[in-house]
Amino acid sequence: MKIEVVQDNQNKRSQRNIILIANFIDGYADGWRFAVRECFRDALDIKLTAKVTNKIEDYIWTQGTQFNFSQGDILYDTRLAYELTWGEALKHIKLSIQINEITPSKTVIFKLYRPNKERLIIEEVDRIECTQAAFVSFLQTGIITMSDNKNRNVFQEYDHH
Repeated sequence: MKIEVVQDNQNKRSQRNIILIANFIDGYADGWRFAVRECFRDALDIKLTAKVTNKIEDYIWTQGTQFNFSQGDILYDTRLAYELTWGEALKHIKLSIQINEITPSKTVIFKLYRPNKERLIIEEVDRIECTQAAFVSFLQTGIITMSDNKNRNVFQEYDHH
């Protein structure tokens, strides 16, 4: 896991919060709709931050707002997709996503996939564009806020198995 240490300074633009949006348990964000692994800490702007108290330097995890997922990132709705063989994982996957285009801290365009009825392959079912913040919320809840401010529950829309 890549750990980037950032300096805690009083610059309001780089203010970091000690309350994190993800609590990682057994390598995954606890309670999230998608199985977001710890390797995405940096994309979630969760960084190890140096803090100095009474001249003693300590390091704590802090949360920023500069989300930065990458083109090609793939996420699944179940951790079993990472832990089982692909043939077995397909029996458990409801939806997966792959990021196609990205503008750091701004826009994400991703494709939504689901297994076919036979559960032999995954098929593209949608292409969605949203802000990075809406994308992170989608990973947490499974509900995406579109650019027209309407919410879509894609798990309900594509649940046919």
